[in-house]
Amino acid sequence: MKKFLLFSLLIFSCVTLAISQSHTSMRMPPHAPAVMQQVAPPGMTPPIQAVQEFLGLTADQVKKWEDLQQARQDQMGGQREQVRALEDQLQEQLKLANPAPATVGELVIRLHNAREEGNQLTISFAGQVRALLTAEQMKKLEAVEQCFQLQKITGALFATGFLAPPPPPPRPPAPMPPGAPAPPMP
Repeated sequence: MKKFLLFSLLIFSCVTLAISQSHTSMRMPPHAPAVMQQVAPPGMTPPIQAVQEFLGLTADQVKKWEDLQQARQDQMGGQREQVRALEDQLQEQLKLANPAPATVGELVIRLHNAREEGNQLTISFAGQVRALLTAEQMKKLEAVEQCFQLQKITGALFATGFLAPPPPPPRPPAPMPPGAPAPPMP
């Protein structure tokens, strides 16, 4: 009896830890920029125009990107439903007075695997989009990725004194009171 209680407590602790970490650890690898990790909500157009201008994408590249994006949204929609269903099943099990450790463990594993599939879909999409780029466009994207990585450390460098904060922007000139003579032009 003691072994069963200890085992149940251990499983419950592992499940709780897995659930809490699963919501905070769904991050992409550092080489995938945050913009590429997000799917635009339905009905909202992604910021492709800014990307198109910055990278110099052709109309053909944009069309291929849009096709990839649509396929990704379709895949991710089904994948999200799968994750949601597994989360609901797990929550129902955990609400029971005496949840079955084997069932809970199986659901945690299936949930983890489903989330990993979602991450792999996102990584695959990023690779497919990158394959559309020319060498020059890829260099621009890599430069942005480097800046993104540097942005993460900037706050720490300011806080530790390795970098001085940038000077404040200059103040705009004060408005002239009505009827005052205009200042001379240099």
